[in-house]
Amino acid sequence: MNQRVDKVIAIAPPFINGKVAVVAPKNLVPIIANTSTLFITASDDEYANPVENNLLFSLISGQQKQRIDFDSGHILPAHYVEQLDVFLKN
Repeated sequence: MNQRVDKVIAIAPPFINGKVAVVAPKNLVPIIANTSTLFITASDDEYANPVENNLLFSLISGQQKQRIDFDSGHILPAHYVEQLDVFLKN
């Protein structure tokens, strides 16, 4: 929403549930269209399944997008933070 933001890290919250609508990547896709985006998902998330995560990633426009899909449930493994550091330094 602020033009100074040029990198976004989006961690997929529940896809369908409206409780997190304010921060849900599915509702912010148009806003992050011109940013470098890292999309983080989990392969066994009980709140956002792989089909929903694939759809959401496909909706993010632009060439500057990356995705990391962790082999985990909704709670990401502790080492996910190291992946964020690599993204932010580029």
